Amino acid sequence: MKTVLSYFLALLSLPMLAQMNVVTIDAYVLDGSTQRPIEFVNINVLDRDMGTITTSDGKFHLEIIEDQIGPQDQIKLAALGYAPKTMSMERLYNLLEKNNILYLNPYNESISQETLKNANQGSKAKGVTGVVMAEGAPIQGATIRVKGSYKQVKTDADGKFEIDALSGDVLQVDYLTTFPKEVSAQPNMNIALTVDGELLEQVTLKSEKREFLSDRNIETAYGKKKFDRLGYRAAQITYDEISAGALTFEQALLRLPTIGVVNPTSINLSNGRAVVIDDMVYGPDQVGPGGLNGLLDINNVYSMTVIPGIVGSTRYGTLGRNGVIIIRTKTYAAAQGDYKPEAKQETALVTGNNYNQSLVMIDDLPKSDYIARLNQANSFEAAKSIYDQQRSLANSAAYGIDFFVNASKYFEKWDMDFAAEVAREILNIAPKNDKALKTLAYRLEDMGDLEGAKAAYQRLALLNPSDAQSFRDLAYIYKETGEYTKAFALYKRILANQTDGVDFSGIQGVAEAELRQLLANHKDKVYYKDLPNSLLQTDWKRDIRIVFEWNDPAAEFDIQFVDPTKKYFTYKHTRFDNLDQMEDEYTKGYAIEQFEIDDSVSGNWLINIESLAGDASINPVYLKYTVYTNYGKSNETKETGLVNLSDLKQKVTLKQLRY
Repeated sequence: MKTVLSYFLALLSLPMLAQMNVVTIDAYVLDGSTQRPIEFVNINVLDRDMGTITTSDGKFHLEIIEDQIGPQDQIKLAALGYAPKTMSMERLYNLLEKNNILYLNPYNESISQETLKNANQGSKAKGVTGVVMAEGAPIQGATIRVKGSYKQVKTDADGKFEIDALSGDVLQVDYLTTFPKEVSAQPNMNIALTVDGELLEQVTLKSEKREFLSDRNIETAYGKKKFDRLGYRAAQITYDEISAGALTFEQALLRLPTIGVVNPTSINLSNGRAVVIDDMVYGPDQVGPGGLNGLLDINNVYSMTVIPGIVGSTRYGTLGRNGVIIIRTKTYAAAQGDYKPEAKQETALVTGNNYNQSLVMIDDLPKSDYIARLNQANSFEAAKSIYDQQRSLANSAAYGIDFFVNASKYFEKWDMDFAAEVAREILNIAPKNDKALKTLAYRLEDMGDLEGAKAAYQRLALLNPSDAQSFRDLAYIYKETGEYTKAFALYKRILANQTDGVDFSGIQGVAEAELRQLLANHKDKVYYKDLPNSLLQTDWKRDIRIVFEWNDPAAEFDIQFVDPTKKYFTYKHTRFDNLDQMEDEYTKGYAIEQFEIDDSVSGNWLINIESLAGDASINPVYLKYTVYTNYGKSNETKETGLVNLSDLKQKVTLKQLRY
């Protein structure tokens, strides 16, 4: 963990591309009212792609290339809860000649005091330690929270945890495949969770047996190999895992996780992939308008494997540069002795995938009682007065994180600065709760405060340095704030997947799509000469790209896509339908999925969502969605939205798209 954290602190100081005349700055940032150090302060030389961040003692180290930075260049200091400060480099040098301390002033005194009280007690929690076990083995990634508060931690690889709690506090402990448990906090604890046998039984009934991934053979471009022998990310689905309701290849491929350059959760298949059927290679232009459905019957499929372009191009040349789908038919597998046809049986008719529902739009759902009260205000001052009265209830069972999110949205019509201040109250009440901080990052990005979102993502990265998505989120936000060199370095690291203690295989598809978009729009800003040719495709684009992210890996929901012909398919993020994927997310630390619409049916598309999040809490489950049109092109557009899944008591239409 220490090694990964050290790496994060180093990457936040990127980039030094050449050893020239370098000026080194070592200084501290303190709170102007309390004189105490401020951690997670973002220090950035504007328009120069150089910067760093303060550590828990308020210290930062910054190296400046003297020949590239002039005395009038501007440097900015920004931190959540504090008013940003911008000054010239000349002014900075003059201040540091007198003292190596810089000051930021809090937006208000309560944020300063409470944030410092909670966030500056040291990097480790205090009070209660313990181990979480299930069936005699330690559990990694189990969540422990102090009931009724925002104090929350996860167990490490040995099942150990440490949380700031008092003896007698009620701890809520849960994990993906176990029953939740409440226990009374003690100084040293051994907590045994009970496995949810019904869940595992249903999973077993679905697939007859669940193989360990490392034990399974996978069909590759070079024959069969063990999953754990692969040097790259791949995914496979076999005939017994294809749902009986999968009438098309698109629906069957939705069972696969996102991987490499190939995105098996694409809504269609005509986006440049090669297809290999029983060793017969079909180029993208040979697949035809009907896609795979026009080449063979899905009921004759023995296995489907998707490999990334970087591997596909090695085996199949330029035909495989965008990835390869390898299909073995049952006929072919039977001839090789790998498949024994079963006797034909009468079965129930398969239900078709015709969409005939009419759902409520999410924006038309009833508003919260506190928003209804705010809507009665006829002036900004009146609204602020109502908000101040409601704010005292924000930690109760009725109000929580969602109060600040929704109130922030409301105040956008009156004053954007105040709306951002309301959102930042989340930092005040939950300065080290990663679930709440991710909600804050989502909200700040949604309202266009990219610098604030960046500060939140940096804080999350230092709190969770071994989570794969910490790296991707930083790469993404750096790309959005114009720090392309930092973003590029992180995306390359994700695709290389050689960082000790972090497994990026679950997010490589997302990272590669975003790296390609960066290259398509800002190729002149980064050094790309060492990239493989498969990533330098000049005409790369996607008509529509949709990215879903959520703040809790245990979130359960269904996303349904309906095309203009009223055909639908559903991505299920539930324990019963996608347990292997959710366990992968738990252990590797990511909660993100992408979908694409490219060269597909024109007309109106619907995106519906159904939540299984359960009862609301003071720290609810949030899902962020980002819709790009003309992704990777000069006329690209982007729209973000935020949904409280705990609020959804029915299936609703999240978005209508015109394609």
